[in-house]
Amino acid sequence: HDFGTRASAGPPPHPHRLGSHLMPTSREMLPRQRTDGASHRSFRRWSDELYCAGALDQRCPALGDSVTAGRCYWEVPPTWRAATEDDMNRTLHFQRWSMDRFNPPAAGVGSYRHYSASEAASCARGKRLLIAGDSTTRDTYYALLAALGHPISKGYPSDPQRYWPEGQFDPHPLPTGAVDAHGLCLGNFDKRRTCSRDVRWDGNRSSAAFHFLTRSNSSWELDLFSSSLGDEPLDAAFVQCPVYEWMKPDAYNYELSKEERARVLDDWEVGPRHFEGIGAACLQYIEAVVWRRHPRAAVFLLGLTPLPQWTRVHGTAQVEPKMFASVHAALGLRCSRGSAGGRDPLVSE
Repeated sequence: HDFGTRASAGPPPHPHRLGSHLMPTSREMLPRQRTDGASHRSFRRWSDELYCAGALDQRCPALGDSVTAGRCYWEVPPTWRAATEDDMNRTLHFQRWSMDRFNPPAAGVGSYRHYSASEAASCARGKRLLIAGDSTTRDTYYALLAALGHPISKGYPSDPQRYWPEGQFDPHPLPTGAVDAHGLCLGNFDKRRTCSRDVRWDGNRSSAAFHFLTRSNSSWELDLFSSSLGDEPLDAAFVQCPVYEWMKPDAYNYELSKEERARVLDDWEVGPRHFEGIGAACLQYIEAVVWRRHPRAAVFLLGLTPLPQWTRVHGTAQVEPKMFASVHAALGLRCSRGSAGGRDPLVSE
């Protein structure tokens, strides 16, 4: 496979390679460096299947069944039983969800490794990472920093022993919101406003940066983000292609009212040009900001989170498959339904 294929649990392979990894809807683009062991191949296959189930059907192949994404390997306290549809429908208990935990090994996924606080910190030591996407990805960035021992979330303890003592399953839940220790972190396409972060430690030998993408391929975004990374070698980038400002151009303009920010392009349907633009713009960002200056960097493509109902009103019931199709077409990827017959679920074209 040249430009694209499969996910990996280990370090990056060669430039311009795509694969799958991480969340129920995610996939990765990597460079390749070492021979995969059996556990590595097993994890890659599980990761690809997880991504493609989300991309094709917006489902998760967990617990021997196909379940909604919110139930995907999630456990509910205090007994840590598998989450149910009833748990998902309890919208009045949103804050309770932050106490749930993602635990694939409990469902028999032996290739998934759980990292302790010290192991997570050690894994990223000496690495230079980039996370890019919208507000969902920003919160993922905050969670990653906490896992690595360098949180910047406002009101969150700075000492890892206070929020993730050794032996505890995962860090204490982070506060939600767009304000961190460095100020407001939002983006607005029309006003040419965005947010970037670059947290460094170990005497600048380790770092994790963040880019808030609105449409990702405008000249001002590309110029700003390209220069912000500098020329130091980048080890890996985790990119979630932005979608909301392709449908709601004022989604992140908080100077407007809630009703004004909810304005959708076109009256009742978002046209084909918007879907086509999502993948094409995302590829331009990856090529201009990552691969042009950091050709050996691994790129992990984070898939879409489940979208809100309003996107189906304006983008039809097929809004998520259309968005995935746009990204796949731009990056030369497709998901195969023939995995049961021995074919890889995620393949390059």
